[in-house]
Amino acid sequence: MRAINQLLIPANEALKNAHIVANGIVEKGVIEGHIAGFGAMVINIDLLPTVAVYMEDENRRKVIDAIARTLNSSDNRDKLFEKIMDAEGQTVSAKRLLKEKVMNASVALKMMIRTYKINKNNE
Repeated sequence: MRAINQLLIPANEALKNAHIVANGIVEKGVIEGHIAGFGAMVINIDLLPTVAVYMEDENRRKVIDAIARTLNSSDNRDKLFEKIMDAEGQTVSAKRLLKEKVMNASVALKMMIRTYKINKNNE
């Protein structure tokens, strides 16, 4: 939990920089649901396939961008995807560590997105 706590402030900034939060408001269901579903999808099909699926959709790409920015403010979704692809050829422990970092970032994003108002009208 300590690792997640250290990611809360970067996650908050990442939500804004990835254009998930605008003027303190999150669009209902679109991004919010993608962030909430990310962890479950990683558990079911693993990290690389999940990120590949998320890279195919504009709203889901924003989630990957926010995760990348949470882990390193200068990274973007393409750099994170490259790191995940590179990890496939590394040791199991290296892959596990990267997966843990990505999952921690997604949890921090999920916690921080709940601090914002949800636009229920999708205006």
